[in-house]
Amino acid sequence: MKNKKIFIRVDSGRDIGIGHIMRCMSLAETLARNNFEVIFISKKLDEKIYELIIKKGYKINILPENENNANIVNHDAIETQKIIVSNKDDSSWLIVDHRNIDIQWEQILRKHVQKIIVIDDLADKQHDCDMLIDQNLYEEINERYENLVPKNCKMLLGPRYALLRSEFSNLRQKLIKNRTELRNILISFGGTDPSNETRKVLEAIKILNLENIHIDVVTTSINPFKDEIQQLCSSMTNINFYCDVDKIGDLMSTSDLAIGAGGSTTWERCCLGLPSLVSVISEDQLECTRVMGKEGHIIYLGLAKKLTIHDYVIGIKNLDIQNLQKISKLNLKLVDGQGCQRILDEMRLLN
Repeated sequence: MKNKKIFIRVDSGRDIGIGHIMRCMSLAETLARNNFEVIFISKKLDEKIYELIIKKGYKINILPENENNANIVNHDAIETQKIIVSNKDDSSWLIVDHRNIDIQWEQILRKHVQKIIVIDDLADKQHDCDMLIDQNLYEEINERYENLVPKNCKMLLGPRYALLRSEFSNLRQKLIKNRTELRNILISFGGTDPSNETRKVLEAIKILNLENIHIDVVTTSINPFKDEIQQLCSSMTNINFYCDVDKIGDLMSTSDLAIGAGGSTTWERCCLGLPSLVSVISEDQLECTRVMGKEGHIIYLGLAKKLTIHDYVIGIKNLDIQNLQKISKLNLKLVDGQGCQRILDEMRLLN
């Protein structure tokens, strides 16, 4: 599979955050190391995300706006087709990670690529694809895509295929921290944190007066509450504030507990055995996060927008170090950081 072009049609993240983009970049990292030429295709991106993709050495094509009010699916597919045709060779592949793209769009692109791979986590639409990846944990996961994909579609389901950067598999090979006491807490609610859960957690920590615990707070420059959070951190003791961290795995590996959102970062924490208090900031994370809580992989608090400062106070007060150790061991077995390599291996078999 040498020198293949692989196009990644990714959701811009304007409505759902940047989780889709980051997991595609994790897979792109593995593909690029294995002689794929990675070309991203997206609607207009936040400038910081655009710069990040370019910095990693990937090409990116921005789709034009639908100024003539044409059929949305057809317009998107035709403009994507133009990009692929202008760049393609006979062995091009297409990866789709977009919650609004389905079989209608994929069938338009089918004749222009060798294989189509879909990354999904909703299981709410039909797809025309050769491989489907869903890294999440669900009850009856093997039945989720029944009648939604072709019979010969290869399905890679569950956290065994978690899309993680090599940062995590590399850290995993080092000695995992033996968490015998609660001394370091990492607070991170992903890219945008729309309901400002970070502030709620910091206010809870102030109420609890956790003087002997060190806190790391991580956010991004696209978080609308960034300045407010930074000011709050500066008014408290034993807190480090970070914005746009390149390697959050280093902070995870030295922490005893994470407080954050569901979604892709769940698998990063699991890979490093970091137990977590989790709230759901996007409803598409709800089912997976609920199952993770039910099976003892996280401490699930509920839907973020319904949580109060007091809910976080109670969640932190009820922590038990023995339970955190149990969660850590359970998660180390669930995610090993080799998901992208397994996907690449399966792609080779499809070739």
